[in-house]
Amino acid sequence: MGHTASEEQFIRTEIETAFHNHGVAPDSALKAVLIRDAIVETTSRSATVRVRDEHGRELSLDDKLSEMKQEYMYKHHFPKGKPVVPASDLAATREAFDEIRTGRVRVE
Repeated sequence: MGHTASEEQFIRTEIETAFHNHGVAPDSALKAVLIRDAIVETTSRSATVRVRDEHGRELSLDDKLSEMKQEYMYKHHFPKGKPVVPASDLAATREAFDEIRTGRVRVE
């Protein structure tokens, strides 16, 4: 599906945000798959990115990534456990404070 340049940039930005939230590397090969199947939905006040799956459903990026995490073909792109920040690295713990607070990152 062809996208305009502005749609392409919006899609990439939204995918990078979703990757960050799911712990996927920003340069993951999943990006190409998601861009290929992405649809930009717009209303008078907002825009969202949805992904059409092989069954014709339109899913949010978070829902699609959650499904991909369970699929054999894609699950190796996702972290196996929570990321760890060394307790001795104060700069890293400060930088990851929100993720630590919400339980997405462990401190050891």
